[in-house]
Amino acid sequence: MRAGSRGVGVLYATTMLMGVGLAIAQPALPTLVRQWMPSRTGLATAAYSSGMVVGPIAPVSLSLPFLLPLVGGWPGVLAAWSLPVLLIAAVIFFVAPNRSHHQARSVGPSSIKWNSSLVWRLGFIFAGTNSVYFGGNAFLPGYLTGAVRPDLISPVLAAFNLGQLPATFLLGMAAQRLERKSGHLYLPAS
Repeated sequence: MRAGSRGVGVLYATTMLMGVGLAIAQPALPTLVRQWMPSRTGLATAAYSSGMVVGPIAPVSLSLPFLLPLVGGWPGVLAAWSLPVLLIAAVIFFVAPNRSHHQARSVGPSSIKWNSSLVWRLGFIFAGTNSVYFGGNAFLPGYLTGAVRPDLISPVLAAFNLGQLPATFLLGMAAQRLERKSGHLYLPAS
């Protein structure tokens, strides 16, 4: 939908709609992990967290220098990056386990201890880190353009996003030790 946007208002509206989709999907991932991979939740969480980190690296690294000249404009770039999303959705549709076979307890709002200070501290930490991440990604292109260095947008955004990879690799290696057992707080990665 973003690729078909005509005008900045429609682009902003479709971007907000995409954000709503992310706001729904990201918190759903821990529940899906528990249902689909109950014996390997730590590893599966590390895998989807790594995917969420790697996902933004390819577009910011490849769009300006390679994809934009190939497709001729930002609508084409946005449409091209939609193709992997559609492929992933198709794979999930065909490969996801049948819901009726799951015995895992779902984690929902009723199972989170909302009066726990740990929940609120972690929530504020996630909110703060997400604000820095998304704010940085939004700020850097405008700043570099204003500094008359638009040639640095792709490499700087790539470096900014690549900086998260070491943490995801460490999480993957330590997943089983960090994994919370049933009945404890289980939060999505941000």
